[in-house]
Amino acid sequence: MGKFTLLFSGCLLAAASVAAGTPTPGYEQHSAKAALTNRRAEQKPANAIDPKSPLRVVPKAKMQKAKSAKAPADYSIITEVPAGKTVCYNKTCEGYFPALYYIIPYSEDCGAADITFTDDNEVYFKDIFLNAQAGTYVKGSLSDGVISMDMGQCIEFYDDYGYGLQLAAFTLDEENYPVVDETIEKVTFTVADDGTITLSPGTIIGLVYTDNGEWSGYADFSQSYTVFTEKPLSKPEGMATEKWALVTPNDYGHAIEVGFDGNDIYIGGLSEKIPAAWIKGSVNGDEVTFEGRQYMGTALGTHNYLMIAEYGLDEYGEETTVLTDEPAIFKYDAEARTLTPADEKILLINGSLKDVYFLERYEEITMYYLGQFTPAMPKNPEYLFSAGYDPYDGFGVFEFTLPLVDTDGKLLDAGSYVYNIYVDNELFTLYPDEYTGITDTYDELTNIPYNYTDSWDIEVNGSYHGLYYYMEGFETLGVQAIYTVDGITNKSALVNYNIETGETNEIDPAGISAITASKEVTGVEYYDLTGRKLDNPTTGLVIKRTTYSDGSVKSIKRVIRQK
Repeated sequence: MGKFTLLFSGCLLAAASVAAGTPTPGYEQHSAKAALTNRRAEQKPANAIDPKSPLRVVPKAKMQKAKSAKAPADYSIITEVPAGKTVCYNKTCEGYFPALYYIIPYSEDCGAADITFTDDNEVYFKDIFLNAQAGTYVKGSLSDGVISMDMGQCIEFYDDYGYGLQLAAFTLDEENYPVVDETIEKVTFTVADDGTITLSPGTIIGLVYTDNGEWSGYADFSQSYTVFTEKPLSKPEGMATEKWALVTPNDYGHAIEVGFDGNDIYIGGLSEKIPAAWIKGSVNGDEVTFEGRQYMGTALGTHNYLMIAEYGLDEYGEETTVLTDEPAIFKYDAEARTLTPADEKILLINGSLKDVYFLERYEEITMYYLGQFTPAMPKNPEYLFSAGYDPYDGFGVFEFTLPLVDTDGKLLDAGSYVYNIYVDNELFTLYPDEYTGITDTYDELTNIPYNYTDSWDIEVNGSYHGLYYYMEGFETLGVQAIYTVDGITNKSALVNYNIETGETNEIDPAGISAITASKEVTGVEYYDLTGRKLDNPTTGLVIKRTTYSDGSVKSIKRVIRQK
C-alpha cells in the first residue's frame, strides 16, 4: 500500500460512527474527525462503499502549495468575492466524501457556512462541500427567490498534478450509486422568506476531476442553510483570571484561563483549536457543574459546542460514546485550586448536537492552578515503535509518545519543548530533499518543535508523534525530549527502539555526549544500487556511505524524493 492522506483538510470530518467505538481515556485531539486519516489503515470502514472508478489523493503539503498556483483559464477559481452582505449559516447536509480507497456516507447537522449576497444578485457559497474545505467559492445568481448555479465551476486545481476538482450534477444508477449527468448544466436552490436556503429536492451535486470527468467521491444529495445567530460565550468584563493547567491521565494537556464571577466559573482555552472560546460552570460548595450545549465557535467547517457524553451501548451492544443531557460534575478544592472529576462524564468539543462528532475530547482530566512555567526535566519518551522500512510502501514509520509533563507530572509548555531523532545513536536532520513538506518553514530541521507537523511526514495528535522515514540499513531509532525555559535547558534520556528485537533502552544525556564526541563525520558519498558513485543524486533509491573520524564506515539505503 502506498502513502496516502485525505485530499482536503475538511476531510478530517469523518463519520462519527467510525470513531465512537474507540474511547481511549484522556485527551484525544481530532479523533472523531480524523478517524480515517491514517495512511496505513487497510481495514474498510463498516459504512464505506467501494468506488467504481479510482480515487486520487494528493499529499497535503503539496495540496496547500497548489492553492496559490494559478489554474488554467478554463478552470478559473474564485478566491475573493465582490463587496456584499455575508451571512453566517448553519448547514445541514447528507452525502459522501472520499477516504483513502473508499467513499464514506455522512450526515451533518452543524455545518458552518458563509454565503455572500451582492447588490447585483450574485450569490457566493464558500466551501460548498463541508468535507472539501478549499477556502474557495462557487457562484450563483438570485432571481425571484431561486438561486441558479452553473455546473463546471472549479474549486481547486493542482498545478503539480495537472488536474483539479469542479462542480457537477449527478443522478443515481440502478444500484443507487452517483453517476455524473452532463446534461444538467444548472442546479437550483430555493430561498425562503426567513432566509433559509435549500438545494432543490432530488438534486445531487458533487465534484469531478477536471481532466477526465470522473467522480472524486465528494457529493451531497441534501443541503439546507438556516441563518445562524448564536454567539460564543464571553467572559464578564473586568473579571480577573489565572493560568491553570489541564492535564490528562496519558500525560498530555495545555494551559487554560480560569476566572470566577460570583458562583460562576469561566474557563477559557479549553479547546486548543478554538482557543478564544469560553465555557461556564456553576460553583456549589465543593462541586462545579458544567452543562452541555454551550456554543464555542467554528472550526474545521462546523459549529462546535461543549457537549457532555458518557459510555453507552450501540445498536450492536458494543460499548461506545453517547451524548447525554446530564451535566458533568467536578470536585472543587478552593484552597488547593483544583478541579477533579466527580463522575465519569466526558467533555466533548463537538461538531454536532445529535451525534458524537468531536473536535476534541476530555476524559478523566485534572485542572489545577499553574502560575508561570519554570525550568523542569521532561519525562522520557514512551511507547516507541517501528515496523521498519517497507520497500513496497517506500517508507517506514517511527511512532512514539512525548509526555507533556515533567518527571513530577506537572504540565510543560509545548512552545518551549523540542525533540531530536537519532538513528543508531546519531542525530538525525530532516532535509527538504526527503521531507518536502518542511520547505515553507525550514531549510533543515533537527530540533523539531513539539506541535510541529508538515501534514504529511510529521504527524502530531496530542502526545502521539509519528515520523515517516525513507532509509534502511540501521538497527535503532531513538528520540530525546529537550525543554528550555528562562534560558535553562533540560534533556530527557535518549530512548532507543531496536527495530529487530522490539526492545528499548535509555541513554542519559551525558552518555549521548560521549557517543557523539567519540567520532565525527569526515565524509559522505552516494552510490546507486549497482555501486556506481553519484556526484549529485537527485531522486530515487541510493546508498549513502558515511565515513567517521575513527575510521568506521556506515552505509544505509535512502530514498531521495523529488520536490
